[in-house]
Amino acid sequence: MSNAYLPLVNRELAYARSQLQLLGTLPADAPEVQFRALLNAALLQLGEALGFYWREIAANYGLRQQPGSLQALLAALDAASLDAAEARELQGLRGTAGSWLANLEHWLRQRQPGDGAGPAAAVSPSPASAQIIAAVEVGEQVVDLTAEQLRECLEAMWELLERQRSAMVEY
Repeated sequence: MSNAYLPLVNRELAYARSQLQLLGTLPADAPEVQFRALLNAALLQLGEALGFYWREIAANYGLRQQPGSLQALLAALDAASLDAAEARELQGLRGTAGSWLANLEHWLRQRQPGDGAGPAAAVSPSPASAQIIAAVEVGEQVVDLTAEQLRECLEAMWELLERQRSAMVEY
């Protein structure tokens, strides 16, 4: 039985990778809006891939629900008396400060206005330092979001997906 979400996850990851590659080809004097657009697009594609992966896990375990969050996935698995190591690992990553998943969800939340977590991402005014694309103020600390951080997040996510998919058993 094939899983319809697997190619969707792969597609979103390919889009994110492509946007990050394009970001690396922009000249240093490119308008900052181009840097911002590509960075935000890659960030959103990673978020979409993650959402589709929750649904991929649910489908592999025979759940009819299409969870929109990790919490919804965990609740659906619990309601069906199923224990998915994949979901537990994701839950552990979410709770680990500095993990790719904790960082990704943090960056996605920072894009949302009015969440009380601080202002939305602001682009660095100096395109010459193209590696630092956005600065997010969190309390008194400034966290720089770079293309490299998103590349590392993409690679870590891809490695997790490959490993989990190879071990995942369809029910």
